[in-house]
Amino acid sequence: MNLKLEIMFLIFGGVMRIICVGVNLWYFLTQKFAKDYIMKLCGVFLIAPSAVFLSLTIILSLIDLFKGNFGKLHFKLGLGLMITIGGPIGLPMFVYAGILAFNETNKGDFYIIEAISRSTSLVEALFESLPQIAIQFYNNATLQTWAILQILSIVFSVLNIAYTGYKLCFAVDKMQQYEYATAKVKPESPVADSKTLSERRIEIDLEVYDVDEHQ
Repeated sequence: MNLKLEIMFLIFGGVMRIICVGVNLWYFLTQKFAKDYIMKLCGVFLIAPSAVFLSLTIILSLIDLFKGNFGKLHFKLGLGLMITIGGPIGLPMFVYAGILAFNETNKGDFYIIEAISRSTSLVEALFESLPQIAIQFYNNATLQTWAILQILSIVFSVLNIAYTGYKLCFAVDKMQQYEYATAKVKPESPVADSKTLSERRIEIDLEVYDVDEHQ
């Protein structure tokens, strides 16, 4: 796979996250609202993604706690808190990009990071960008105020959704490539030693890399 492209996408996603949160926060703090409940909704959906991530972190951590999986507990707590607290400033995306940048030989990291970043982007789009577009559009239409910054606030939310949609489609394509490459590697025996498994993993990564290079 083209790791440089993946890293660029992650960094771009982090920058988009900072811009979107910034313009939405600006709108909430500076703009006049037609109704009091509209202002409250605008504020609620600013923190909604973090609330969702925190709830998921607590639920998953409790499940591991009850099952006695203490080894996974620290990882899930740390990751969940990082996404909850750092999500509004795009911190997770920059962390994922850093992991890929400093672990170029570990191709398997991409699939873990892609799954997590795809999920976080989807939550942010559904629980912040989409509601903010609806709220701000309705408020602007009601007050008949369409200043450039107000329009840009909506535009950046639309761009964030477009980025999320493209990333979802891009990730699906990547997973299909990975499955295709995996299917081409046939096991020689039901029981394979560690050396054989390592060789197969390298072959799979090379297959995916070749598919990317020829696109």
